[in-house]
Amino acid sequence: MARFEEFFDRYKDRKTHKIPASKVTAFHGEYSKKYTFPIPLHPKNLAQMTHPWYGYLGAMENRSFDFKEMQEIYLNQIASGYEKTFGRVLLGEELCCLSYWLLQDPSNKGYMTLSEFSGLLKTFKFTNLVEEELTLQKLRSEFKTLIQSRVGEFSMKIVENEEDLVIRFDFAREMFLERGL
Repeated sequence: MARFEEFFDRYKDRKTHKIPASKVTAFHGEYSKKYTFPIPLHPKNLAQMTHPWYGYLGAMENRSFDFKEMQEIYLNQIASGYEKTFGRVLLGEELCCLSYWLLQDPSNKGYMTLSEFSGLLKTFKFTNLVEEELTLQKLRSEFKTLIQSRVGEFSMKIVENEEDLVIRFDFAREMFLERGL
């Protein structure tokens, strides 16, 4: 981890001391050219983080990561990979989803509004769903079966407008598992 931090310090932006999400893949590529990558990550978790087309970290728009955040991401992904390695694949996938949820919910509220949730959907490459503004109608049409199983959770009888609607981690977790993200 010390070598990783040293390389991070050389690669980061000098003004912000962070790496922009758009450069996460290049950072990992440069690191792996110079050093072996001894971090015990499950191959799927590594691809979900850094792959040029599949990677979720690079898809986080207007986001940069400092070393502490990068380290937290790795620790969560290592825990996820550990569970997958020992056959608890479902738990491993849930932990993987939690890692990305925590990046989108830095205040640890445990829920997101519709506009906050659109950031997580962009991360998971649902760009067609959130091209303009995410609405409850768009969410219902994309995740019809999943929302039907959650009686009353997405009901407009509870809230006055769509922006007051809260989306819990449990929905994101089930979405992540249902779509095999």
